[in-house]
Amino acid sequence: MTRSIPTLVVLALVASACCFSGTTDATTTTSTDPPPASGDTRASCDIVATLSTCRDLGPSAFALGEDFARGLCTGTYTSGGTCPTESRVGSCDEGGGQIRRYYSTGGLPYTLETAQQDCQLMPGATFTAS
Repeated sequence: MTRSIPTLVVLALVASACCFSGTTDATTTTSTDPPPASGDTRASCDIVATLSTCRDLGPSAFALGEDFARGLCTGTYTSGGTCPTESRVGSCDEGGGQIRRYYSTGGLPYTLETAQQDCQLMPGATFTAS
């Protein structure tokens, strides 16, 4: 029972983020989208081949431990790694130490516009064009 409470909390957060349909406070900025500063990224979850996204995970993404973060990754999890920069169209800082990267290659390629639209579905997220 103790392990199921954190799981329920995470599932509730994921469900609310995925199904939110109201207006958001997402903002858009334009920059050269530099890689995270050294030490800011502890791991990455690369699913560019299938979903054209990759997630850089910072320290606060590990509140429930690395095994939990690794278990949520449906692609290639790389401890100490960062997402690729090639073919990146933008990034979405979702908070909680997670930055979703969007790519123009892979199974579900993004354009700048579709990446920005996807990011705006996350309340409070900030989009940065590459």
